[in-house]
Amino acid sequence: MWAIFSISHSVAKVKSWLDAHPRTHFAYSVTSAKAKPKPQPHLDVPYLNETGFHIVTNSTIRCTWSGDYPTGDGERRYLDACDYDDVLAFTAERQDTVKPGVYDLYALVRANDEGGIIYVNTNGKQLTQNIPDEGNEHGNLWKWACGNATIAKMQEVYPGFCPDSVRRQIAAANDSQGFGWSVVSIKNINVGGNGIITYGISTDPAFTKEHSECDWVSATDFVLVPAKGKK
Repeated sequence: MWAIFSISHSVAKVKSWLDAHPRTHFAYSVTSAKAKPKPQPHLDVPYLNETGFHIVTNSTIRCTWSGDYPTGDGERRYLDACDYDDVLAFTAERQDTVKPGVYDLYALVRANDEGGIIYVNTNGKQLTQNIPDEGNEHGNLWKWACGNATIAKMQEVYPGFCPDSVRRQIAAANDSQGFGWSVVSIKNINVGGNGIITYGISTDPAFTKEHSECDWVSATDFVLVPAKGKK
């Protein structure tokens, strides 16, 4: 059983970032130092309904975005939050009920600095994995797509990896620089008798219990699969 779920400090800083990334369509107005993101519930809500994620905490006013999906698909949305004015306190999670057993969780993630995690809660225990802070270029997903590994080998690293045509799209995305996405995983998750497992992403220090320098974070395509060789 497995499942895949697809899931600006100063004005000068925003302008500089946008100038360097003209294909990224942030909903920011940069007309004044007090400019803030514009709400986009008409875009966020359908994504959350489709993927089953819900927002636990969010210090900014949007939770999804598009433009930097790993394959270069400019319309496909993903979990994304951004706050350059304060600590980004963002947590989004999904709850599933599965057959009791041992599972592995994978996700595609990116962030501009340290402080983000993916996490799993089950049987009263929390497991976490840090999100790499490679920004919005390269990332290990892009590096693997550019390499010589077979699709079978890449699916061992990330079971959600698709056919060779998608591999070529990932390698060519963002003028062949990638969008910073990395595969992270939490393995050997023991799900008990009630089969309930909750997993998600967080940059909120009150939740992670860690200091965060993260201004923005993205996540998509969570994959939950039975662990190989485990029952």
